Amino acid sequence: MSARLVILIVVAAALAVFFAVRKPAAPPSAAAVDDDALVESPEARADRELADIVNTPLHRRGPLPGEDPNPPPELDVKVEVDTSGGKNRLVLYISEKHGYYVEWFSIDFWHVANEAQRTDPKGTPFFTNYVLDRYLKANETLRDCIEIVDAELLRTKTKTIGTADDWAARISKYGRARAKNPDPLPIVNTVERCR
Repeated sequence: MSARLVILIVVAAALAVFFAVRKPAAPPSAAAVDDDALVESPEARADRELADIVNTPLHRRGPLPGEDPNPPPELDVKVEVDTSGGKNRLVLYISEKHGYYVEWFSIDFWHVANEAQRTDPKGTPFFTNYVLDRYLKANETLRDCIEIVDAELLRTKTKTIGTADDWAARISKYGRARAKNPDPLPIVNTVERCR
């Protein structure tokens, strides 16, 4: 054997023994972390705090100023069909009879296969629920959209989105309500989904 080969074998054996018997390094303790490495810029902190607020559902946020209105809200939802841009959309218009502020909606909607299903979805081939985490401002109408995909349309009687007369909807649950808008209004995601 050559001298180089013997030296390589000895070095490899020494490294193998070293790695086999050494203790792994302990992770750094919280006290050992450099405090300067944890400093967050004011802009980054504001962005993170805003994201935390927007990502928290309205009904799980802190107290809402004001008291529950009397009488309780009377909500209505109208449905329109929008096929612009090659999409199959249901456009929902939510209003409240007394002009109250109301937040967070659970909306049932279904395809109307016969006249009896206009007010009762029993037996409809297409029934689903949609949760809308937005608010209806006092004395206004809230507009939102739901896109119906082709696979869902296969469950309808006509296999197409049809017209507004082919759809019905109702508010099955809602969140907090006030007689007037809270000041300030809660922060919500303002991305327009009905384009």
